[in-house]
Amino acid sequence: MVSKKEDRSVSPKAMVLRVLSVPAAIALLVARLLPSRSASPGAANTASAPAVLLAPPGGGNIGDEAMVASFIKNTPGEVLVVVRRRADIRILSTVENRVSVVEMPHLFYRRSLRALVDLGRYWRLLGHARSVALVGADIMDGAYNEDASVARAQALELARRRGLDVRVLGFSWNGTASARATHHLRRASESGVIMCVRDEFSLARIVRDGISSTRQVSDVVFALFGDPSEQDLPQRDRVIVNASGLVARDGNMTSTYANVCSDLVSRGYSVTLLPHVIRGGGDDLAACRAVAGRLPAGTVEVVEGLLSPFEVYDLCRRAALVVSGRMHLGVIGLCAGAVPVLISTQGKVEGLMKFFGLEVNAVPIVSGQVATLPAVVEAALDSLDEMSARVDRELARVRHLASGNFE
Repeated sequence: MVSKKEDRSVSPKAMVLRVLSVPAAIALLVARLLPSRSASPGAANTASAPAVLLAPPGGGNIGDEAMVASFIKNTPGEVLVVVRRRADIRILSTVENRVSVVEMPHLFYRRSLRALVDLGRYWRLLGHARSVALVGADIMDGAYNEDASVARAQALELARRRGLDVRVLGFSWNGTASARATHHLRRASESGVIMCVRDEFSLARIVRDGISSTRQVSDVVFALFGDPSEQDLPQRDRVIVNASGLVARDGNMTSTYANVCSDLVSRGYSVTLLPHVIRGGGDDLAACRAVAGRLPAGTVEVVEGLLSPFEVYDLCRRAALVVSGRMHLGVIGLCAGAVPVLISTQGKVEGLMKFFGLEVNAVPIVSGQVATLPAVVEAALDSLDEMSARVDRELARVRHLASGNFE
C-alpha cells in the first residue's frame, strides 16, 4: 500500500520546474511592492514604441499563425512578436517592415537556468513597449502544459505592473482548469490585465473561478479576413476534411473518417484532406494520409504541405462543408462562409458553434471514437441551405465581436 505521505511526494522533474519558477515569483513580489506605474505618456508608451505580442507555440500550426496574423493586421504601428523559436511563426512579407521577431525560448518553458536570462530580457523589453498582448487560445487553463500556463499569467502580471495596457486575446477556459493556472490568472486579472474570453461558456466558467476584468469577444481569427458576402464566390462543390493528429491520439478514427469521405464522394462532392498542424506529437498529415490509404486511389485529394491561413481561406471559399478535428480550421471555414462540423475538444467548440446556432454540429469524442460523425455530416448536408443561411446571418456580428480583442 502507498502511504499518504508518498502520495504527496514531488518528482525530481517537478521540483526543478518549481525552482525555476522562483525568479518569476520574486520579480512579481518586487513589482507588487513597488507603486504600479500608470500608463502615462512617455518613452515606453508613445506610438513609436512597439506593441508586444507573446505568440502561441506555433511550429507548424496554421491556427497559431492565423491568430498572430490577425493581431498584426489589427494593430497599427510597430509590432514585436516574442516567440520560442524564430521558425515557429511565419510572418507575411507584406508586413515585415513593421514587425520584429525576438526569440525567448525559455520565457514560458523554464526547463533550464537559461530561463533566468529570458526573464531578464523580458523585463527590460517591457520598459520599451507600449502594450502587451498574449494569444490565449486554449493554452491558459493548464490543460496542455500547466507550468507554461502559469508562466504566461506571470508574464502578463509583470507587464501590467510596469503600467502597460495588457490583455489576453480571445481564449477559452475549460471546465477543469488547474488550480495553479487559475490562481495565477486570477492574480493577473486583479492587476488589471484584460481577459478577452472568446465564447459565453468559457466566460461563465472563468467568472465562476473568480477571474475578473473579463470581456466577451469572439476568436481573433474572425478579424483576419474580409466579408465573404462582398466577394465573388465560386461554386461550393467541395468538402474540406481534416483528420487531426491530436484527436487521433484518443482512438483509431481512421475508418470513421474514411467512411465519411466515401459518403461525400457518393453525393458528388470533391473531398480535400487538409492537414492543419504538421509537427511531431500530433501530425495531421500522417492522419490524413492514413485516411486516404483506406480509400481507392484518386478518391480524395491530400494536401501534402502546410498552407498559409490565407491559402486555407481561399480553399474554404469553394467548400460547402468543413469537417475538422481542429477548431481554427472551422473558424477559417466560417469566415469563408462554409458550414463547419467540428470534433469537440477542450470545451471550446460548443461556444464557437453557439454563435451560429450550430451546436448540433459539435461531435463529441466518446471512448476514443467519433461514432456519430457520419450521421452529423449527413444531417448537415441535408440541412445545408438552412445552416449556410445561419452562417451568413451571424457572421457580421461575430466578426464585430472579434474586434473587441483590439479595443
